Amino acid sequence: MLSADRTLVPSCLALITKEQQRPVGWHSGCANNLGMVEEVPVVYVVDDDASIRLALDSLIRSVGFNVRTFSTAQDFLHHKPATTHGCLVLDVALPGLSGLDLQRELVQADIDIPVIFMTSYGDIPMSVRAMKAGAVEFLTKPFTDRDLVDAIHQAIDRDDAAHSERDKRQKELDAAAHLQQGLMAVTVPQLPFAKASGKNLPCGEIGGDFFSVVTVDDDLAVTIADVSGKGIAAAVMASLLQGMIHEGLQSRVPLAEIARRANEFFCLRDLGARYATFAIVSVRADGALEYINCGHVPPLLVSAGGGVVRLREHNHPVGLLPAVEYRSSSFQLRTRDHIFLVTDGVTDAESPDGDFFGDERLETFAALGMSPDQLFHSVRLFCGCRPLVDDCTVVGVQYTGSVN
Repeated sequence: MLSADRTLVPSCLALITKEQQRPVGWHSGCANNLGMVEEVPVVYVVDDDASIRLALDSLIRSVGFNVRTFSTAQDFLHHKPATTHGCLVLDVALPGLSGLDLQRELVQADIDIPVIFMTSYGDIPMSVRAMKAGAVEFLTKPFTDRDLVDAIHQAIDRDDAAHSERDKRQKELDAAAHLQQGLMAVTVPQLPFAKASGKNLPCGEIGGDFFSVVTVDDDLAVTIADVSGKGIAAAVMASLLQGMIHEGLQSRVPLAEIARRANEFFCLRDLGARYATFAIVSVRADGALEYINCGHVPPLLVSAGGGVVRLREHNHPVGLLPAVEYRSSSFQLRTRDHIFLVTDGVTDAESPDGDFFGDERLETFAALGMSPDQLFHSVRLFCGCRPLVDDCTVVGVQYTGSVN
């Protein structure tokens, strides 16, 4: 066991059974019941005493695990692989960054690894703090080899369960992403009087943005929407809203009534304060445009000469306030007028220096005659190496002229 004065005394390995010495299901180079070779977990040890590190390395390897040792918390943070299964055996009293400080750093960095603390002078408040932060065990020296090995097995079991849960969630996210992409992967209709295109990029596996372009009799209808929040819940609400709008358009329900029904549907249900903004633009062959904006980024109308006008008539988002009256508005398009619809992930996109793409830059680029693809590419160039913080969607419609 390890004594309080940090010296190694005779181990209790003889007390550990053969079964305890072999982590079940984790044999190096061996196959599991499915014929798949699984990796041996790695036990990371952080202790500033070289003799303790050497003793723990020998003990942990003797029971079938791989070991990596570090003398400081900073060294561990610098070298630890983010994807390896295992656990962390961590001394509380470390030079520089303490063990408890390292645990906090791991939590803040979203590095999920089970922690076993060792200390020579642990007290109740310290152990409570460590356990509340997710520690598996708080061992006070002296403790036996069996105590440590049992704690390691417990930690590895917890890590294994956590990885299984993350794998399951990832499969669900992949399935949801595939479904969401399928909902938007329809062929965009191109009518004699109008051309449309759009692009969507979620900031995660799935997002709360969507767009659709459909024909309704002889008209062209374009929808863009942004559901608050991210992840599966936002994607579910987005899919419901997309279906409601599509059905309403195909049934020739007035735009204002589509918005009213969607608002009523979401307000009557407990959605955890989620809401949605959207805009629908309907274009007729003669250039007559009808639109409704429910709390969304105002659409841009770019004329052939490069002038930019915002269609600013708006209504409340859906899902916030019950019994709201919604109204649509109209506009007359001219040949070669171009309409842009974007989500706020475009205007809120940030450069590496922390600048926002913003409305002014959006209007300037649109006035240059950029297509939706070019505008979308400009946003990505603006962000550089900085990841997107919100879903981005750009849709454009060009009115090419009336058809006689």
